[in-house]
Amino acid sequence: HWSTQRRMIWGHCDHLDREITGCHVQGGCSDFMSPGPEDADVEVTLVGLPASTASNPVYLHWWAARRSPSSWNPFESPVDATVYRGMTDAYPKFFEPAFNGGNVLVDKNGQATIRVRA
Repeated sequence: HWSTQRRMIWGHCDHLDREITGCHVQGGCSDFMSPGPEDADVEVTLVGLPASTASNPVYLHWWAARRSPSSWNPFESPVDATVYRGMTDAYPKFFEPAFNGGNVLVDKNGQATIRVRA
């Protein structure tokens, strides 16, 4: 997958063949643990996710576009948010300081809190 080959993110699941070849992850599902950037503009708690159990941990990882250099309010409108020319411009690699994503363990109640830069 191009995103893994270019080291944009640590893994992917191909929706067409994940039951045959599975997911391709650099490291393990519990690697790269982070609720997101410390200087995030938005924190969201997601509910209703598949719950982790002692025998079946569930991880949620996400990958958002880099912080917009122009100021905008994600709770009101996307007006003034930066639109990038291409995918590689919009999404920094997972090991770069500008990376805007993370990986968290979903709790036993099916909740996870994530942070992103706007």
